Amino acid sequence: MSTESQLPAELARVRAAHQGAISPQRPTPTAALPDGRTLRLDRSRWDGPLDPAELAWCRANGVEVAYDCAQIGWVIAGCPDDEALATADAPRDAMSDPEAEAWQLRTRRIAADSANAPDAGHDAMLRDFAARRGVRAASGLHLALALDRARRATAASARNEPPTPTAAAFTYRPWAADDAPTYRALLDNPRLWQYLPEPFPTPLTEALARTLIEVGTIPGRQETHAVLHEGRPVGQALLRFDAPFVGVRAAEVAYWLGEAHWGKGWMTRILTDFLALSFAAHRLDVVYAWIHDDNRASARVAERCGLGPDPFPLAAELAHSLQRPRFHRFVRYRRER
Repeated sequence: MSTESQLPAELARVRAAHQGAISPQRPTPTAALPDGRTLRLDRSRWDGPLDPAELAWCRANGVEVAYDCAQIGWVIAGCPDDEALATADAPRDAMSDPEAEAWQLRTRRIAADSANAPDAGHDAMLRDFAARRGVRAASGLHLALALDRARRATAASARNEPPTPTAAAFTYRPWAADDAPTYRALLDNPRLWQYLPEPFPTPLTEALARTLIEVGTIPGRQETHAVLHEGRPVGQALLRFDAPFVGVRAAEVAYWLGEAHWGKGWMTRILTDFLALSFAAHRLDVVYAWIHDDNRASARVAERCGLGPDPFPLAAELAHSLQRPRFHRFVRYRRER
């Protein structure tokens, strides 16, 4: 990494904080950005490169930054590395034990990949990790390893390219309580629910529709959007955010259209737009969708939008743990430019 430095004396405490002078028992060193976001000054390099606002703040306030060729972007100089996290005395105060162990396994796997070692141990490593730490933790490690491969690929496939928005035929906004009659009319259809993981809530009253809207708009780890065509809701697209694990920002995407709009080719255009917006707005590394094994139409939409079947060796166990035994995960990775 190549470094640059600006050293105003009044920010010596901030620099000392991100360089480790603050002990693990003290609060995590953070900075408030002008746009209201919080920047962690002890973030790992594998949390991804600094975005323009974060980089501008660091340069303006004397926090040393370095260009990281692996991340293809600027990171905070001296930030924790995967190699440091693999050592016995690695800083672990910000990580759970499963994540600390996953960092170590990820580092070893990357080293083996770099040495062009056979990948025969990949599945065995994940199965062993799952036996001790749980299949969901193993799934997070699998996504991290697959993301590393996607980033290092010399000839990335179209699947790894960020999607390009189409012409603006559709818009997106949160559902509102006033949408309840339209929401109920769109969803009150057992044919639409046959491939959704949740059971059909019959009777789907307007009051229940209003409750579902309220639940979907609670801020947190989910964003639910009405899909509008010519100003009228025609379907839904949502993101469910995973907690970051081993430096990977992942989210599940789910989508549906009212039956009156099936067969028009709309969903491919909608998902293309929604993925483009989601990758950009949330700096996601991975987006995935759970698709029923009988829902070939949804699988074709996913594939046209660059998602492909995930080869996770514990896919069946993961689906079972999520109560989705007949669903398969399709994934898409962001390629760093």
